[in-house]
Amino acid sequence: MVLLALPLLAGNWACSKSTTTPPVEKVENIQNFTATNSENGSTVAGTHQYSTNGASGALGSLVSAGFTNQNAPVNCNITVTGNGIFARTYTGTSIYGTQTRSDVMSGNGRVDVNNWVSQIGADNTTWGYSSMVIEFYDNDIPRAFKNAVVAAFKEYASSENKLLKAENITWVDAGAWPGSYTAKKGVIQIKTSPQASGMSNHSDQFDGITCAGNLAPNPDFDSLVYAMIPGERNDLLQGPSNVDGDSVKLSTLIHGANMHAEGRKNYRLVLENGAPKEYQNGFSGNTSQSATVYSSLQSAPGTTSLFGSDDGTPDDEKMVVGRRYGETPRMDDKVKEKHAKNR
Repeated sequence: MVLLALPLLAGNWACSKSTTTPPVEKVENIQNFTATNSENGSTVAGTHQYSTNGASGALGSLVSAGFTNQNAPVNCNITVTGNGIFARTYTGTSIYGTQTRSDVMSGNGRVDVNNWVSQIGADNTTWGYSSMVIEFYDNDIPRAFKNAVVAAFKEYASSENKLLKAENITWVDAGAWPGSYTAKKGVIQIKTSPQASGMSNHSDQFDGITCAGNLAPNPDFDSLVYAMIPGERNDLLQGPSNVDGDSVKLSTLIHGANMHAEGRKNYRLVLENGAPKEYQNGFSGNTSQSATVYSSLQSAPGTTSLFGSDDGTPDDEKMVVGRRYGETPRMDDKVKEKHAKNR
C-alpha cells in the first residue's frame, strides 16, 4: 500500500508546483513636482499630494504615490498648494514610475476671482485662438469705426496675454456680405444690422474654445454705437453666455486665454469653501519620466510578510528586472529611511 501511494503523492506534488503563480512585477510611482508663480516667476514653496494613496510632500521633493503593476499607468488626482498661488487639482492625470513635473501656477494677484466666477462661471469659454482676423463687409462702415474696433481688440491682446499678441490681430475689407454668417476659426465678421441697442455680438466655439464670432453695429454709427465697442468686445471674447460685457474685466479675459494657451481646455476657477481653487483635466506642463521594475518576491505592496513590510519586499531582496523611459531612479533618503524602519 505504501509503495502504491508514493506515485500518487509525487503526482499531486507535481500538479501543485505547476500551478504556482509567477511573481508579479511592480513599479513604484515616485513623484516630484516643481512650480513657478506666473505673477513674478518665483519658485513656489508648497506641497503636492496624490489621490492614489493620499501621500504628500513639499514641492521639489520626492513622494511615493504607491505601487502599480509593470506597464500599467493609473489615473491620479494631483493637488498643488503653495504660497502666493491658487490651489490647483489636476484630475485624471496618468502616473507611472518616477516622474518630475513642472508647471506655471496662477499667481493669486492676477485675476479677480469674484469677477471670474460671476462672469465666466464654471467653464472657461474665453477666446482661445492664437490669431484674429477682423473682416469688415460692405462699404457702409466708417473708417473711424473700423479703427476703433481694431484698437479695442489690440487692447485686449496686451503684453500679459501669452496666447494672442497684438501683432497677430489683422483686419481686411472683405467685400460684399455673402448672405449668411459662417463661423471661421480665428475670424470675427462685422456686418451692419439695425439694432435697437446700437450693437450686438455672437460667438462660436470649436473644441470647447471660443475662437469665432461676429459683431453687428447699428449703421447710424452715433456716439452710442462707439460707446458699446468695449462691452460688446468683452461679451464676444467671453463666450456664448451673453454676459454684461461692461462688467467683464480685461484681466479676467486674459487669464482665460492664458489657460487655453497652455492646453487647459477644461480649466475651471471656482470658490470652494470661500477660497479660490483651480481645476483642470489632466496635466499640461512638462514631465520627465523613468521607471524601475521590481519583482514582488514575498507579498503584495502595502502588506506585511515574514520578510518585511511597506511594499512587501525588503530592500535587499528587490531586484531590477527591467527599465523604461530612461535611467533607473535612485530612491531618496526619506524612502530609504521608511524602508529601514519597517524592516
